[in-house]
Parts: sequence; C-alpha cells; structure tokens
Amino acid sequence: MAYDINKYLPIRAGTDQSFVSKENGCRHIALNPNAYHVRQFRIDGKVICSVEEKKCDYLLLNDDTHKSYYIELKGSEIDKAIKQLENTINLISPSLRGYIIYQRIVYRTGTHSVNSSAVTRWKQKNHGRAILHHLTLEEKL
Repeated sequence: MAYDINKYLPIRAGTDQSFVSKENGCRHIALNPNAYHVRQFRIDGKVICSVEEKKCDYLLLNDDTHKSYYIELKGSEIDKAIKQLENTINLISPSLRGYIIYQRIVYRTGTHSVNSSAVTRWKQKNHGRAILHHLTLEEKL
C-alpha cells in the first residue's frame, strides 16, 4: 500500500533553524541555516501505523531543494534498519516525484555490523546519499 505523504500533517513544519529527530538514545539534527521550508514527519506510528509493516522513524522534506531524508534511529540491528528505510521509501517516495532521496541511520550499539557486506552494498547502491553514524548525526539541509 502506497502512502501519499502530502495527505498527512507533519509534526513540525516551517523555516526553523534546526529540526531534531530523536529515539533510542540517538539523534539526527538537521540544520537549516538558509531558512528552507522543511516538513518533519513521524513515520513510525503516525503515518504508518501497522505493526507488521517495516518503516523508518522520521522523514524530513526540504520542499525548496526537493530533498527527502529518510531517518532510522536504531539501538542496533543495522541490517534491519536498512530494510526499514528501503520499505518506507518504496511506500512513500511515489508521492514525492522529483525529490532526491537521502537515507540516514543513526545507531547506538552494534558496531560490528557497521562493516557488514549489507551495509557496504547499501552505501554503494546509494552513491553517497546514505550515511551511517554513531549516536548523533548533525548535517546542513
């Protein structure tokens, strides 16, 4: 089932200087120094409520530059996080035609799987648009 993200209310929207997503002791901090119009959605439990459906935690949309950031904040199980991101992208990205897809995993533990073949393939497949980071990831939108 596809989800039209434009039919859902974001948990936050505007031109604020930063947008913070946090869970499981992990944080993604999106800095917005250019005051772009950004929408932040809580995907898990707000947009996609099904327990069975694999989904990421947050989605940030930079509506001015047409960039979408799919964010999974994970205690561990990085391979599972990749599957959650990919499934969410398959469900939501059709409603975001023209948006460039970026994927972010911020993890707390499980450093042994950081160099797994699945993680390496995921990074290569996404040509620099996928980032895996420990505890806190801060980046400019």
